[in-house]
Amino acid sequence: MFVVAAGKDLFVDPMYHDELSEVINFNSPVSGQQLLANFPYRMEKATGGLVRGDDEGNLVPLICGGLEVMDHHGFNGEQTDRCFMATVMEEQDPDVMTEMPVKLIQARRSASSVVINDGKTLWITGGWKNEGWDQELDSTEFVQLFPAPVSIQGPKLPATSYMHCIMMVNASHALLTFGIGMDPPHTSQESWFYDLDKLEGD
Repeated sequence: MFVVAAGKDLFVDPMYHDELSEVINFNSPVSGQQLLANFPYRMEKATGGLVRGDDEGNLVPLICGGLEVMDHHGFNGEQTDRCFMATVMEEQDPDVMTEMPVKLIQARRSASSVVINDGKTLWITGGWKNEGWDQELDSTEFVQLFPAPVSIQGPKLPATSYMHCIMMVNASHALLTFGIGMDPPHTSQESWFYDLDKLEGD
């Protein structure tokens, strides 16, 4: 599951099989609750956030990566590099989410992300890949929809990490903490503090 807030909206996605996503408005937690359209396939362990989608500054739920689940129990699957915009489900037409014309540089699952750059950019960090063997990631990337859909390689993390937590602590700094590392696999005790004004891609 991931939960992200932007202004008065809360984006909640269980990221597990057939459970549904929703956006909740804090001003009206009941009437402001909106059920989102389904994924076109079973999905878990993706990441996302509310990012700027147009020149008027409207925020849209963006979901990237994850595991495309091949069976009901979730034991078989494949990492994906696909990104989707989570549109609101219409009562008369419960269609699927809209796939976006941008793909991740690295297909990954169990990554964590935070929205930066005044709501324009989703910074996706770490995660896990399976390309012949299981491998934790130290790579990151920047994904944005506006003014043009694009994914750009970000800086490497100081160590591999997945299932970690990353959050904004103020307008210009982010904190990445805990997670699971490598050699041997263990829960990390490390945290990193990032000055976003100095954040640059590789």
